[in-house]
This record gives sequence, C-alpha cells and structure tokens, in this order.
Amino acid sequence: SRKELDVAWNLIDEVLNVLLFMLIGFEILEITPHLFTVLATLAVIPLSIAVRALSVLFSTLPVHLRQWERGRVLGVLTWGGLRGGISVSLALGLPPGDLRDLLLPVCYGVVVFTIIVQGLTMERVARRLYPASPSQPQ
Repeated sequence: SRKELDVAWNLIDEVLNVLLFMLIGFEILEITPHLFTVLATLAVIPLSIAVRALSVLFSTLPVHLRQWERGRVLGVLTWGGLRGGISVSLALGLPPGDLRDLLLPVCYGVVVFTIIVQGLTMERVARRLYPASPSQPQ
C-alpha cells in the first residue's frame, strides 16, 4: 500500500504542476514586452546564475573545505537550479502598477531561459564536468 500511496501522491504532484504552468501560461498572454524589460531580463539572467552559484557555494562550503574535488558539484547544482513557479507566482501577487509591469516579464524571461536553455543543456554540462572513464559505458 506504501507504493500505491507514493504513486498517488506523484500523480497529484504532476497534475498540480501542469495546472500551475497552464495558469502561468495564460497570464503570459497579458504581458506586453518593452525594450527595457527585454534588456532587464538579459541583465538579470547572468545575475540569477551568479547568485545561485554563491548560494550553492555558501550552503555547501563545509563540504568543500574538506574535499575540493566536489567543486564540480557546484557547477551542476548551479546550472541545474531551475527557477520557476514560485518567482512567477510572487510577481503575480504584486498589486497592479509599474513594479509588477517590470518584474513580471523579467521573471517570465528568467523562467523561460532556465527551462529551455538550462534544462536542455543540463546533460551536456553534467557530461563535461563528469566525463565517463574508459571502463564505464556511456
């Protein structure tokens, strides 16, 4: 019965994720991109990756002090740190106004970048940081 319960909760989780991103997708239809928001998004993307790297580094610093070989883990955790529903839902929770009109498209831009670019290149990054030894099959 434990296995069936896990399957049920996984199904509920997947359905709720689909609903969340479907509702977020409907909201994106109301966004009108401006040149400033596109430039702000392009500036925030590398900043969000750098902040993610710092947060991963500081949270795993005790591990790195003992064994710096684990530094490759920092790269995988940084690149694999997808941002998504929470940041967009927080931006959607802002009251209508200039701040929301600026933050919402920037959040969407970062989320789209992380899902498309980081998500599609995650395997390549992991293979580069952890190349298979000759004895291991690829």
